[in-house]
Amino acid sequence: MLPFESLDRLFDSLLEIPSVNPPGEEPLVADFLQRLFAEPGRRCGYDKGPELRLQHVKGGRSNLIATWTWGPGPGAGPVLLFNTHMDVNNPHGQTWLTDPFKPVRSGGRVYARGAADAKGSLAAMLWAIASCEREPGGLQGSLVLTAVMGEESGGEGTLALMESGGIRADGAVVGEPTELRVLAANKGTFMRRLTFHGRAAHSGQSHLGDNAVTKAARFVMAASEVDKRLKQRPHPLVGTASMTVTLINGGTVQNTVPDKCTVTLDRRLVPGETHDAARAELAEILKSHPDFADVDVEETVASFPCESPLDSKIVRAASAAVESVLGHGAPEAQPGGFPAGCDMSKLVLLGGIPSVILGPGSLREAHSPNEWVEMKQVEQAARIYEAVIRSFLS
Repeated sequence: MLPFESLDRLFDSLLEIPSVNPPGEEPLVADFLQRLFAEPGRRCGYDKGPELRLQHVKGGRSNLIATWTWGPGPGAGPVLLFNTHMDVNNPHGQTWLTDPFKPVRSGGRVYARGAADAKGSLAAMLWAIASCEREPGGLQGSLVLTAVMGEESGGEGTLALMESGGIRADGAVVGEPTELRVLAANKGTFMRRLTFHGRAAHSGQSHLGDNAVTKAARFVMAASEVDKRLKQRPHPLVGTASMTVTLINGGTVQNTVPDKCTVTLDRRLVPGETHDAARAELAEILKSHPDFADVDVEETVASFPCESPLDSKIVRAASAAVESVLGHGAPEAQPGGFPAGCDMSKLVLLGGIPSVILGPGSLREAHSPNEWVEMKQVEQAARIYEAVIRSFLS
């Protein structure tokens, strides 16, 4: 694997692949990875190559699962899982200064779609594994790399991976932009679309209508009051839960009382909160005013909050690896929490796998126009991932 003389070139090659979701172009990356793993005369390791398989999820889109084993064979020694995603957020509708799929380097940064989220993590993981293949030392156990589809649409790939029962591991690293911080918890996501109904009328005779936008506006204010209360109960790792109205759409023309208005509600949950409790919370809001009596509620996105024990082997190994690369006492080594949802929750809650989130780049850059990552962080991430492998599988 890796017919590349540098991590820079490998990274650029991944960024040049427009694996956008939607619509779901992850097979472009899966094909690229399969060709890499099969490349003869590999200059960067993998003399034997990994055991490869594809797990079909839907519509020609698959997870790629690669397994390396050191020592006597499978089953001898611990299993470490590396998980990251092949899809990137679609840049359609954004204003970029350059082509989002032609990486540009400037001032130590690499600009491209997926630079932070999360092809920097994928490139660094590949490079770290290559280094371990070249010089395995005393490695014993198995490393499983899962490059998954559908993370940007709710984690479909990792969900299918865990529901299949085909993955077992003693610890996992999830590659997401954390600025190289070790994060041992993540928020959950519970989004719903609410449609408020009214009665249309000419705005010159507005008394004959029933304004759905007014109802939705009243709901927005009620949700903001709940959000204020949620922010008074911070979680020690991930901060506060939240309730945010992120989209609103209503009305047809400027001189008609709107008979329908749709609101998207983004509820972020912290570890210890459940979807059932969030449903009950919304039900209480909808009981609070007659304007909310006629509303349809559709659940659109749901992921769970979770956390790993801070004394688990993977948390300790990741913190030690960060210190070994960034220096003793580096604040990034102190476990924290991820303020968004990610695939860690599937690994922890469905697979019982203690996990950390760790990777180059900032969440602030994810999905944004002119997304970027510091190349130095990608290089440091590769060294950190390698240190995790050598520690966990020693």
